[in-house]
Amino acid sequence: MTKTTGTVTELKRLWWIKINTKPARKHALDGALFLHRGKVRYTANGTEYEKWTCLWDYRKWYGKIPEMGQSVSVEFRDGNPAKFKIVC
Repeated sequence: MTKTTGTVTELKRLWWIKINTKPARKHALDGALFLHRGKVRYTANGTEYEKWTCLWDYRKWYGKIPEMGQSVSVEFRDGNPAKFKIVC
């Protein structure tokens, strides 16, 4: 795996995919986490890639979802740089 820096170019919250983190809630959004979908642009081996990926709402454990235009750390496969993941 090789690391590089990428940029978030698009970000969408998927309101219809809700994860409840509490067994009992006071209201519908109490303790709810939502899946986010983001487009990341990065360069690998001289080729520029722009791909969609799913981002969990890491507020509770890792901080927060990256914003549009923010730099993120990207890890990709050496043999297939189109396969990537965002590293926290």
